Amino acid sequence: MKQKLKFWLTTMALLVVFGANAQSRFGLKAGLNFASMNVNDYNPGGLSEKQKGFLAGFVIDSDLSEQFTFQTGLLYTSKGMKSPDGKEKLITYSFEMPLNGVLHAPLGFGDFLIIAGPYMALGVTGNIENGTTPERGMRNTIFDSSLRRFDYGLNLGTGLEVRRFQFCINYGIGLRNLAMYDVKNQSIKNRVMSLSMICFLD
Repeated sequence: MKQKLKFWLTTMALLVVFGANAQSRFGLKAGLNFASMNVNDYNPGGLSEKQKGFLAGFVIDSDLSEQFTFQTGLLYTSKGMKSPDGKEKLITYSFEMPLNGVLHAPLGFGDFLIIAGPYMALGVTGNIENGTTPERGMRNTIFDSSLRRFDYGLNLGTGLEVRRFQFCINYGIGLRNLAMYDVKNQSIKNRVMSLSMICFLD
């Protein structure tokens, strides 16, 4: 409960501060995730392959200088991983807040973007699919039983801005060990490649 409260208080405070900035612009963001997890006690029968997911939400982009902006917002995103044979999948759904610096390098038709910064995320729900029929899949909730709910990490990305649109590719590196219990040598961390588009409304 305390983690949830801290996450939402921090999120709302940052959104209010940067949203009230006269030099800020508001945009809608959507994209695809190609997610996996770095599991250090992985074995050949474990979960390791990429799981397709999505991200959707809004961003606030605030000018700090002519070529540098600060971009935050709130995204609803799905992550996870799957077994090599595709029969077993772990799917998580979270609210995520990026805190990215964006460097704009002018081109003839727009800007080349270099993106970097931390993120924080709060898990909403998560499931394990372990069957080929709907009756057997999507029934095991895993947050607070197998995985920790709160996550944080780093974003590294690049992209192009053309008129009102940004097209980005990002790699998210989870830094928190999400394993719920302190088992020796066990570490579970998110790794997510994302392709996304932002449409600014101004």
